Amino acid sequence: MLATSPWKRALLAVTSVVAVGLVAGCGGAAQAPDASGGVSATAGGTPGAGGDLVLVQAKGTKTLDPVAAVSPEDIAPMYELYDTLYRLSDDGRTLDPSLATAAPVASAGGTVWTIGLRTDATFSDGTPVTAADVAFSLDRARTSKSAFSFLLGGIDSVTASDEHTVVIKTPEPSATLVPALGSWVASILPKGLAGKTDDAFFAAPVGSGPFVLGTWERGRSLRLTKNARYWQPGKPYLDAIQWNTVPDANTRVSQVQGGQADVASDVPFSQVASLKAGSAVTAGTFPATYTSMLIFNQRHAPFADVHVRRAIARALDREAITKSTLYGAGRPACSLLPPAMPFAATPACPPFDVAAAKAELARSAFPQGFPVELTIDNLPESSTTAQIIQAELAAIGVTVKIKVVDSGELYTVYGQQAYQMGLAAWASDIPDPDEQLSFILDPEAGGNAYYTGYSDAKVTALIKQARSSLDPAARTAAYAQVQDIVVQDVPQLPLSYRDNAYVWRRSVQQFAVNPMGVIDLAAVGVQE
Repeated sequence: MLATSPWKRALLAVTSVVAVGLVAGCGGAAQAPDASGGVSATAGGTPGAGGDLVLVQAKGTKTLDPVAAVSPEDIAPMYELYDTLYRLSDDGRTLDPSLATAAPVASAGGTVWTIGLRTDATFSDGTPVTAADVAFSLDRARTSKSAFSFLLGGIDSVTASDEHTVVIKTPEPSATLVPALGSWVASILPKGLAGKTDDAFFAAPVGSGPFVLGTWERGRSLRLTKNARYWQPGKPYLDAIQWNTVPDANTRVSQVQGGQADVASDVPFSQVASLKAGSAVTAGTFPATYTSMLIFNQRHAPFADVHVRRAIARALDREAITKSTLYGAGRPACSLLPPAMPFAATPACPPFDVAAAKAELARSAFPQGFPVELTIDNLPESSTTAQIIQAELAAIGVTVKIKVVDSGELYTVYGQQAYQMGLAAWASDIPDPDEQLSFILDPEAGGNAYYTGYSDAKVTALIKQARSSLDPAARTAAYAQVQDIVVQDVPQLPLSYRDNAYVWRRSVQQFAVNPMGVIDLAAVGVQE
């Protein structure tokens, strides 16, 4: 569902390089900043050294183990504590080398990948980062039973040919290997976790990222301090960063206004314009690969019927939902892939039409409608969306009861499939559709088709076909077919493509959020 930081020109030079060359050249154009000027509204200049940065968010960090992280608040610290072979660029669409020195050298028809490593990178305890550490880390991630291990599941083997060279073998050409190597799942850890158990190591982890663990109250606060051994000269600028959990959106805004915090995420979209005019703070929205959607538990009898799902798709006015919740910081959704994602298409989505919805429902096993429970989190936009859904589905005989759970528990409920219909979202972590479409549509990829139980052999085959093709045109065609099929199958119903809204103090320098929702905190500073 979620997050990263640098990948770029050097990688584009690789012959037929899979991931990077394709994602840079084959997708839709990146979204421009909205009228609020989010991506450029930050204090300029090279940040000065020193200072602390406090960020407030709706949910807290529960794990520091990369293979266990599945949500944004767990993933964000991974990019600060650990490093990866490649990192997202500031625009979130290409890759830069990080622990790697250059793009991988592909051979054997794109099934053997040779990657050279930096010789000056060390872990925070001073131990050099070696190819053996990389091999261990990637093997640990790809063989884990975590929700996102499928990102590296196409790897056959990882070996260290010498101290600073890694060779990765894949059973077939891989168009998604390099983006996966830039994801948090592929964080590089010391070989053997430095001889510690998982619990002991991740209680006090050692990484090669720009920050190290300071203090951590699980789910409540996480403080990281500057890594004095970080390999990138001059970075990070900050002495420390701290995430505090503040569930209420208005309280998060008030803390930034009052100086108790420097940055707040998930700001109510209705407040962005007024906050931007403030003297001490500013606010903005950042283009994102964020899609809000309804998910349907197909274990619940009505939703196993495609005509029911199609009826709901016709009965909901996605434009009205978007206008009522996003205040111009988004657009109605159609495809599962948002416009900022490469290979996003424009399938023929059925328009809002209550009469057509009733006719579709009449073809189902529930022609007169049925009662259903809609599970949502406790964020304001979710409540507004749920109330509109409740009112609009009543017009076709579907009686909606809204169930609110704490935002920190929402995906636990979904993961157990202890829901009937749910309001969910997806924000991609890599600039390639494979992560999103695999997790959302492939029942074997780790998320049981985003907790819906949906399964379609043709869709799964097309996703795998696109993953193993080095031909941009072939990938485009495969992903277009997938998007066309799921518009008709409606395993999930996309509602809106949403930007990310933040408020931050004007003393914060170089604050920006890339389309994957990641802030490069090593590049951020504060004016004292």
